Amino acid sequence: MRILIYTGKGGVGKTSIAAATGIKLAGKGIKTLVVSTDLAHSLSDSLGVDLNYQPTTILKNLDGMELNPQHQLENHWAQIYQYLVDLLKMMGIKDIFAEELTMFPGVEELFSLLEIHEQFKKKGYDVLIMDFPPTASAIRLLSFFDIIGWYMEKFFKIKKKSIKFLRTFSNSFMELPLPEEDVFTAIEEIYQKMEEVKGILTNPEITSVRLVLNPEEMVINESQRAYTYLSLYGFKVDCIIVNKLFLPEANSDFYNRILARQRSNLTRIEKIFSSQRVFTLPLICEELKGLDNLKPVSRLLYQQEDPLDSFFGGIPLAVEKEGDGYHYRVYLPFLQRDKFRLHQKGGILIVTIGDYKQKLHLPQLLSNKSIKKAQYRDSYLHLSF
Repeated sequence: MRILIYTGKGGVGKTSIAAATGIKLAGKGIKTLVVSTDLAHSLSDSLGVDLNYQPTTILKNLDGMELNPQHQLENHWAQIYQYLVDLLKMMGIKDIFAEELTMFPGVEELFSLLEIHEQFKKKGYDVLIMDFPPTASAIRLLSFFDIIGWYMEKFFKIKKKSIKFLRTFSNSFMELPLPEEDVFTAIEEIYQKMEEVKGILTNPEITSVRLVLNPEEMVINESQRAYTYLSLYGFKVDCIIVNKLFLPEANSDFYNRILARQRSNLTRIEKIFSSQRVFTLPLICEELKGLDNLKPVSRLLYQQEDPLDSFFGGIPLAVEKEGDGYHYRVYLPFLQRDKFRLHQKGGILIVTIGDYKQKLHLPQLLSNKSIKKAQYRDSYLHLSF
């Protein structure tokens, strides 16, 4: 199965691009599922079909669905859901509010990733197209692996043992319910699945992340930052799709000024993302809603290229012998020299960029060596050990 993830700044047209890609692949006889993980759920509006939490047929070879985290929590992880509801009720929160509050921050991201795991394991489709939320939320979603991993590593085992001990005496001095063993079992199952999903999404032969942008300066700047953060977490952006380009037929000063600005920004995009394939789409006068309007876009999208191809041609990381030491390089595009920090802890390299932090596991042969020199050039962080 191939997985194609579409994200970009809000309003750039990523949902339309994801839907059009699905139509294009279905027309080639490839069984495709388009999934919206954005709670705004504009995929139904784009396709002109009412979608829900189960795959719904749109065309021959094309199904769509919109995730409902509340439904997934209630029906697939009933142990966790019931414990949370009971806990909130004991704290004096009314039933309906208790049920609503089970959707604490991060649950949407969690179940979006679990849906990827479920569809990948079922192997019912050749391609899974993910319409992700805007870039900031998408990065938070894709960094969820590190959050849950940190929790499991630091607290879970200790908390599990403590709860077992406390449960013996809880009836005597505690009013709040303690989680039963099946709750911990469910959490461990989620963690195991998260580890598997991370392996799937960071495998460039399976998963491609595609950034959709418009030829506007603010959008370009945000896309650059998103590219860096996605690379930091090990996700491969394999192409750029520039949407809503004005056609050159415009014949007034107003539109010619917009056209000139877009051409200038497109040149900038091609220069910035020179190591990537850049695809373009013109601004369509019709609203991209419904199959009739999406089909022409699906024919224009990717030109003569196959959407299932992986367009990423770089090497994300490499280790080479260098004299008496080693040279290690990591692909981190658009990194600003004064905006990142490095810290080594044994075999772990911790890279901090702005508010985002990632732990990179060094190869075994470097785990007992220290960094002698660090340089950033040609989109790679170069380290000498």
